Amino acid sequence: MANDYHQFIADLTAKRAALQSEFQSKIAAIDAALDGARILLDNNSNEITMVTPSVLSQQFLAPFTNMSIPTAAETAIREAGRQLSTRELCDRLVKGGFQSRSANLTTTIGSVLSRHSKEVGRVVRMPNGWGLGEWEHQESQRSVA
Repeated sequence: MANDYHQFIADLTAKRAALQSEFQSKIAAIDAALDGARILLDNNSNEITMVTPSVLSQQFLAPFTNMSIPTAAETAIREAGRQLSTRELCDRLVKGGFQSRSANLTTTIGSVLSRHSKEVGRVVRMPNGWGLGEWEHQESQRSVA
């Protein structure tokens, strides 16, 4: 009786190994066919998206590609969760794929954000650099209270 049990376990173990090997080879074939594309599931909305490597690299490695300076700065500041100097913003934008033909990008970012802060106010000058306009409103409400 014990020999039958050991044989049954040995058979199941062999079948598991064969299935794992088959799954890995099929997954590799699908990956090759999709050229490395991945399926992403958004847990909040349960939406499924197929993403190619170029989209992944643009979205995750170069998130500031094709953004305006104010939008990229707002995103960078929000991600940092704190005020950023113009130099820090410039560094983060360039590392995040922001492209510009400006000879002095730091100066350009400062000028654009100065104008933007007066006209729109989503990104504003604060004591320690650039911050979000909503932070400025929160600070003024705290000082009144």
